[in-house]
Amino acid sequence: MKTLLFQDVTVIDGSGREPQANMDVLVTDGCINALQAHGSLSYDEQRTEVYQLRGMTLLPGLIDCHVHIMMDGGPEGRVKPEESLVCCDALGREPRD
Repeated sequence: MKTLLFQDVTVIDGSGREPQANMDVLVTDGCINALQAHGSLSYDEQRTEVYQLRGMTLLPGLIDCHVHIMMDGGPEGRVKPEESLVCCDALGREPRD
């Protein structure tokens, strides 16, 4: 079990709320276990890697899920019609003209 403590960070949680300054975030095995005001969190000092990050911002990982499966990024932005049939078949869609 790996435990990390990020101390005194500004937290942006991705919910649209205002950023929360001067927070401590305790993470165990990749899961956030606690989020409290700096200095108020108790933890096992022997088993926790502590990172003092005053002035830094902590936010969720961002994933780009935006995809155009019918485009190859070439100068015309399209694949050849015969290649698009393969993509349509894989997606269970009918090809368009």
